[in-house]
Amino acid sequence: MTPSLHKRVTLGGIGFALLLFIALMVLESYFIQRVAQFYVTTRLEHDGETLLAALQPHPDNQSYELDASRIHPIYLRPFSGHYFQITLPGNTLRSRSLWDEPLNLPQDQALHPRVLTIPGPQGESLLVLIQRYTVGQDAVTIATAESLAQLDPLIRQAQIWSAAAASVLLIVLVILQYRWMSAGLSPLQELQRQLKELQQGKRQQLVLNKAFAELEPLINETNHLITALDDRIGRHRNAIGNLAHALKTPVSALQQLAQSDACDPSFKQALETQLKRIRDRIDNELKRARIAGAQGLREKLNVRDEIIDLSTTLKKIHHHKAIDIVLDIAPGIIINADRQDFLELVGNLLDNACKWARQRVEISAEMTDGGFRLTLEDDGPGCDAAALNRISQRGTRLDEKNPGHGLGLAIAEDIVSQYAGELHFSSSPLGGLAVAVRLPQQG
Repeated sequence: MTPSLHKRVTLGGIGFALLLFIALMVLESYFIQRVAQFYVTTRLEHDGETLLAALQPHPDNQSYELDASRIHPIYLRPFSGHYFQITLPGNTLRSRSLWDEPLNLPQDQALHPRVLTIPGPQGESLLVLIQRYTVGQDAVTIATAESLAQLDPLIRQAQIWSAAAASVLLIVLVILQYRWMSAGLSPLQELQRQLKELQQGKRQQLVLNKAFAELEPLINETNHLITALDDRIGRHRNAIGNLAHALKTPVSALQQLAQSDACDPSFKQALETQLKRIRDRIDNELKRARIAGAQGLREKLNVRDEIIDLSTTLKKIHHHKAIDIVLDIAPGIIINADRQDFLELVGNLLDNACKWARQRVEISAEMTDGGFRLTLEDDGPGCDAAALNRISQRGTRLDEKNPGHGLGLAIAEDIVSQYAGELHFSSSPLGGLAVAVRLPQQG
């Protein structure tokens, strides 16, 4: 299967957008957590300063105590999720919310303030801010903590909303990319349409008004190639025509010589036979030169209507044999071909069948997966196995294979070859020759 440029670029863009989306989600989650941590840390720092201000010397001047009126009530409710622990020389003060459970703080002397996460009194994660102060001559360490159990749902909600917004943006980006790609490839679609019209003979050159600069060399070279091929075909046809017409004059002179009384009768008959062969060859070579082929002007042809007209004409030509031409062709079969080529093809095959038929010729046509199929059969003497083998061999001209089925079948073979089709010979159930033609159908 041929890969699609549109599909490949679109899938590549979607893949890149997904990678970008995943990276964005990871960074966004990290920054949301950092912002939340900064917010909580700022609040813990403020609470630590409040606790420092509430710290007062004990009346015995040997220790310190806290002014309960300056402590926030949330630190008084057991397991409220907000805790503090103040480490003093020879004493430790804890919030009532800890319910006599100590905070498991590290014992190292790292720089302060310090932020870390430790397990809380109920196993929940606590964000702890440790700050060190000097009160008088004493070193005081204040650790304020807040449970992340209440903060995690808010963080997850923020992450979900941000992921939803990013997903919507991703979908919009994919849709826009698809439309941009479609718009960007529209000149190629127009080029494809014009190439099909060119192949059908509906135009002579490619013209794209809004082509990209990258396409202009392709269009120009294609147009130059078309012009060169047309010129070459024209010269070929003219050369054949000129040669044929140039030969007609000496052939006519020889014909007059053959008809003169001075000519020996046996020589006269031999000369007329050879001159007839020359004239037939000239006429058929001219017909070959006129074959348009698959690259010619193609049109939609109703097969049944065209063959009915041909059958009527050939019945008149072979009226002395009273041949019955039977058609098995559905009315709706339409093919794309040059009309002159089609008439030449069917006409030669039908004429050959009528020449050899005794009383009956059958013609059938159908559309198959492989294209258009046409079969002609006659009830004539047919060909033996050796003759069928000779005329079925590829690489030699039909008019050189079997004298009984000469130039007409040769012209048919040339036309079928021009359309990349197949010509098959076999014995007919009627007793004569069966000729099957298959033509691929395009556009």
